[in-house]
Amino acid sequence: MPSRPEIEYVADPDTLQRITNDILRSPFVSVDTESNGFFRYPERVCLVQMATDTGCYLVDPLAVDTAELLGSILHDHSIKKILHSGDNDIRTLDREWGLTIVNLYDTSIGARFLGLEKLVGKGDLLVAGINKGANVGADVLISGTVGAALQGYARGVPSVAISVA
Repeated sequence: MPSRPEIEYVADPDTLQRITNDILRSPFVSVDTESNGFFRYPERVCLVQMATDTGCYLVDPLAVDTAELLGSILHDHSIKKILHSGDNDIRTLDREWGLTIVNLYDTSIGARFLGLEKLVGKGDLLVAGINKGANVGADVLISGTVGAALQGYARGVPSVAISVA
């Protein structure tokens, strides 16, 4: 059985730089955020959890400025970012620090596709939307609407994403 990496708490700039360099060498990173949305409006990110095959990190954004180095990880096309039910994480990272994520795989969406195909087959047409907004941003591929249509297309199902600007 492979050994598990130690969990490392990150609350200073030097450690954040070191783990960022480690993550930038990895082909993937899993990401999750924790916020204080039940107690504050607007909510604030209080913890960023990241893991690769070699490290597991708990980054404290209240103790160390996280945005620039986290952004370098999230916007690196060569690293697959793995989230689970990442819609809130995506919105929160964008709102708090203006960060976008490229090369994203959401395990929740993948699981839904696997379950849906098992229950009803592939289907004849996938219609995603209607989404309010034009979906014309630089990272439109992570849009729930466009992303769902791309997932259908990747599985050989004719797909369309509908947005209303």
